[in-house]
Amino acid sequence: MCHDKISDKERLDCLNHRSQIYRTLHDSRISREFRFIVLILTFFLVCIGAKLSGRIPNDNFLLLNSILLCTFALVCFLAYKYLKISADANNWCQKEAEIAEDVVLAYITEKENKNLIVLWEKIEKSKTLSEATHPAKNRWKWQLYLVIGGALLSEIIIVFT
Repeated sequence: MCHDKISDKERLDCLNHRSQIYRTLHDSRISREFRFIVLILTFFLVCIGAKLSGRIPNDNFLLLNSILLCTFALVCFLAYKYLKISADANNWCQKEAEIAEDVVLAYITEKENKNLIVLWEKIEKSKTLSEATHPAKNRWKWQLYLVIGGALLSEIIIVFT
C-alpha cells in the first residue's frame, strides 16, 4: 500500500499539520462570530438612532413596528442558525485536532506499539464528540442571548420613545 512507504516522521508532521489546520479554522471561526455579533448589535443601535433622531415617522406606527419586529425576529433566527452551525463545526474541529495531538503524544510515550495507523484508529474510536468539546462550548448560547436581548431592548426603546 501507498501509506506503507511513508516514514513515521512524515506521518507525525502530517498529524502536526492537521492539528494546526483545525486549530486555525477554530480560531478564525471564533473571530468571525465576534464580528457577526458586533454587526448585529450595530444594526440594532442604528435602528434606535434612526427612531430617536426622528427619521422614522410616527404615522403608520403599527405597520412600522410590525416590520421592525419581524426584521428583529428574522435577525435572531439567522443568528441562531449561524451560531449553532458554527459551534458544531468548532466542536468537530476541536475533536479532530485533539485526536491528532493525542496520536502524536501516544506515539511519543508508547513503548511497544509504534504503529501510527493503529494508534489513530484506537484513539479515534475512544474519543467521542462530547469528550472533545472546547471549554467554551456554550459560548454560542450566550452570544444568541445577547442578540435576542439586544433585539428586545431595541424594540422596547423604539416602541416607547
